[in-house]
Amino acid sequence: MLLCVLDDSGSNKEGPAFVLAGYLASVNVWEAFSKRWQGLLDKPRILQYFKMREANSLRGQFWGWSPGQRDQRVMEFVEVISKSGILGGVASTVFWEDFNRISSEFRDVPFHPYDLLLHGSIAHVVHFCQREGIQGPINFVFDEQEGWGNRALQAFDVVVSMLTDHERELIGGRPVHRDDRSFLPLQAADLIAWQIRRLCEDNKHLDPEAPADQLVMNSSALRTLDRVGTLCNTYGIDRLRDMAVDFRAARRLLGTNPDPKTLREWSRSPFERR
Repeated sequence: MLLCVLDDSGSNKEGPAFVLAGYLASVNVWEAFSKRWQGLLDKPRILQYFKMREANSLRGQFWGWSPGQRDQRVMEFVEVISKSGILGGVASTVFWEDFNRISSEFRDVPFHPYDLLLHGSIAHVVHFCQREGIQGPINFVFDEQEGWGNRALQAFDVVVSMLTDHERELIGGRPVHRDDRSFLPLQAADLIAWQIRRLCEDNKHLDPEAPADQLVMNSSALRTLDRVGTLCNTYGIDRLRDMAVDFRAARRLLGTNPDPKTLREWSRSPFERR
């Protein structure tokens, strides 16, 4: 069985982007990972849990640490992620400026940023497993502390209804929520989600169509995490606009609440149309 653990960063609009990111691995890999992660938490100076926001600001669990001490411990956590046998990462991103602009242009289209990110993450994980011949079931785990629990369950049901029968066979069940202070894989998801949001912040000056080799990657942690390989899925303004147009057209043709099977036959998925 596979577990895909996901956490969000930037949901309170504290930066330019809202990110949902995490990692996919087998249950056995996550069990071994958790033992190594707990070992790092228990090192002097002991941490009760790891949260990247607290590490960055030197608050919470990192109160009283020097930047050098913080950087060393963060890189040790990063090394655990990069060497644990994790199958891969996934990161879905929407820029607040783009989302707000499209929401203003298409007031009749009920977009919600979390729905987009959840759909993109699930779709990319499923397609990755299909492409690599990885067998399911895939179960999804979210942080119960972030306030998106009910939204995740509602959006998940819609997302799964849009998948093909073969794709749904890879999904193990509805998402579950865990406390990130006790379910240690979520702390790894928190780390990569924060780092991806930092990447967006560092590159907000770039044209969205700029090639990947022009990205500025200031974080040594993210450069190390890049060894794992992350499926990146970005909802830029052109993609959002295309989706809004498609969604509006679907509602005109199929009604306000079209049957998911009918909608799937009309379009592979309005979230995936280009």
